Amino acid sequence: MNKKISIVIALVLAAGAIIFFVKNKTVAVVKHQTNKVEQGAISSSFYTAGTLAYRNQARLSAELVAKVTHIYVQEGQTVEQGQELIKLDDSSVKAEISQMEAQVARGDIEIRRARSDMEQKRTEWLRQSELTARGMVSKQALDLALSALDNAKFQLESNEKNALQNVAALLQKQKLLEKTIIRSPIQGVVIAIPIKVGETAVASAVSLAGSSLMTIADPSSMVVEAQIAEFDIARIKLGQTAAMTTRAVPNETFMGKVTRIARSVSNDSKAPNDNKTVRTVAVQIELATSHPQFVSGMSCDLSLIEGAQAKTLLIPLTALRVDEISTDNFSGVKRRDYYVWQVKNGRVVKQMLEIGYADEYRQEVRKGLTLGDEIISGPAAFLEKLRDGQALPEVDVR
Repeated sequence: MNKKISIVIALVLAAGAIIFFVKNKTVAVVKHQTNKVEQGAISSSFYTAGTLAYRNQARLSAELVAKVTHIYVQEGQTVEQGQELIKLDDSSVKAEISQMEAQVARGDIEIRRARSDMEQKRTEWLRQSELTARGMVSKQALDLALSALDNAKFQLESNEKNALQNVAALLQKQKLLEKTIIRSPIQGVVIAIPIKVGETAVASAVSLAGSSLMTIADPSSMVVEAQIAEFDIARIKLGQTAAMTTRAVPNETFMGKVTRIARSVSNDSKAPNDNKTVRTVAVQIELATSHPQFVSGMSCDLSLIEGAQAKTLLIPLTALRVDEISTDNFSGVKRRDYYVWQVKNGRVVKQMLEIGYADEYRQEVRKGLTLGDEIISGPAAFLEKLRDGQALPEVDVR
């Protein structure tokens, strides 16, 4: 019985100690942080992601259906303009050329025969004309001779046109024979060979198996392509300076300029056609220098510089506060008023600002503060509890 009483007393004492501790727990306070308005340089940038791509590349395809017999290069190999890359089977084309050569030769024979026949008919017509003039033959015999001459002329002209068609067909087959050799249209690097020896090349503009033989790219023409949301595209200008970084070369920044801004939004057939869908505009940045590690399709980070000030007033970005004030109850449009908490004679003053450029850590102030003014920059919980005109306190942020 005494043991049970002792346990109860111990529990009561423990509960009382917990209640006492909670009631008398020390209130946590946070000391404020202050900074003075400084002077310096600042630049504002628009940050987005991009993809590396070759501006100058050629996708090679065949102009006839034929098997691949030879591939003379490998992926990653540098090639010269006009260099032979792939050989297609030319046996059927050569057979057609032989057939057309025979037709051309036969056409020449027919032309010579028709020309000889025409000369005979002309001689006969002249003879009939002379006899008719002497009254030795009738006018009907002369007409028959003239008709035979006209027919001979027509046959000659017909044979000559057929011969021209045969020659044209032969030239076309000879050009087709040249196309069984695939040459590089540019100087560059082989970046893809989707076909193998023994497979059939297909003359097609669509993505069928065999329609793509090889892709050649100029590595010095590397550019960055980015998709900018339509509501941010006004921040992008032609000639705008950009800085690019990529994980492939993590310790180096590559500079470039915006060289192309699409005049239409990107076509995404999967995106719903409504006003809530965020559409994008394609932007291209040309780099001043490239790097051997760059590969088409590689992701990168972009910083597009919007503006800069060489000498201006600066405050920590953490000190900047904003009030959103509704200007129209129907449209929901809000005005954003910026301010900081300034320290004056030991009191907190709400100081309205006109701001300019900002970077990751600092904010430019154009109106509202002067060099050396003291402002409160944090912590955030402390700033939330401040009131205009109050004495500078230590604020409970529990």
